[in-house]
Amino acid sequence: MIKEACESESFDREGVLGMEKELDEAWDEEERYWFAKSRSKHLKEGDKNTRFFHASTLMRRRKGSDVGDVILEYFRDIFSANDSCVPENATSVVDRRVTEEMNQRLTRFITSEDVKAVVFDMPIDKSPGPDRMTGLTCMLRDTEERRALTGIKIARDCPSINHILFVDDTLVFCKATVEEGKEIKWILEDYEVALGQKVNMGKCSINFEPRTSPEVRVQVLQVLGMREVSDQGKYLGLPSHIGRRKKEVFQFINVRVKDCIRGWKGKLLSQVRKEVLIKSVSSAIPNFVMNCFQLPIGTVAEMNKAMANFMWASSDGGKGIHWKA
Repeated sequence: MIKEACESESFDREGVLGMEKELDEAWDEEERYWFAKSRSKHLKEGDKNTRFFHASTLMRRRKGSDVGDVILEYFRDIFSANDSCVPENATSVVDRRVTEEMNQRLTRFITSEDVKAVVFDMPIDKSPGPDRMTGLTCMLRDTEERRALTGIKIARDCPSINHILFVDDTLVFCKATVEEGKEIKWILEDYEVALGQKVNMGKCSINFEPRTSPEVRVQVLQVLGMREVSDQGKYLGLPSHIGRRKKEVFQFINVRVKDCIRGWKGKLLSQVRKEVLIKSVSSAIPNFVMNCFQLPIGTVAEMNKAMANFMWASSDGGKGIHWKA
């Protein structure tokens, strides 16, 4: 259009310049549009990169589509039901708890008043769902009664324990043998089929007794398909395994106390402010752990020493004199 206007007999210079200006603005607008869609931050708009921005957008869409397909396939595999039948050994070990009268009440027609009563009776921070861990408990108990699984005892004459359910975690105790490893493997497989819950082996781990030989460890790990850990770490801020070296286990408390004090040392604080910080912050750090465990004398002494040094230290960082009331 601009070329035709220039070649025409009634050439209008101002009109041609106006059209060129509108064309430049349209090109800039298109470039800004594709720059925003491509999300390319290493090139700046204004450099005539419209074709590059357009290609980047198409590439990102293809990549996003591939990622979306992977995510869709992953969750489809998790939440899809299979047509396999429920193993008989998974249902036969569960005691009958629903009577005929209870069954009639459960299968009757549900009214809107029933739904309202259930929903309004539910705590605001809870979500409804079946208690599927009962089935796992029954299967583990039946396996131990058949002497195919060995639990642990904290005393000679007390009953044995082969598992512990805590919140959404399960701890299973058994002998480090291939036979008992296979029993647990079969229980987990039957549990998945019967109750529709997948066991994430990536989050499962095994902690062996120190005297277990390396050969047995390798065999049990291969049977169960899990990873070995030296300890179970902390759970809800508390150590999962204590052992005999209690001072080393609870050393993290002193580390946290000393970290707090180290951050306060750089400030010019009066004795009153130091006392407030010690009573309100550092002394409160071990409270949660002390509700569950009795701390070793050495751990408490080290913690008191750190707080006393901070309390009586001089303004220039010296130790100072520890006064006693």
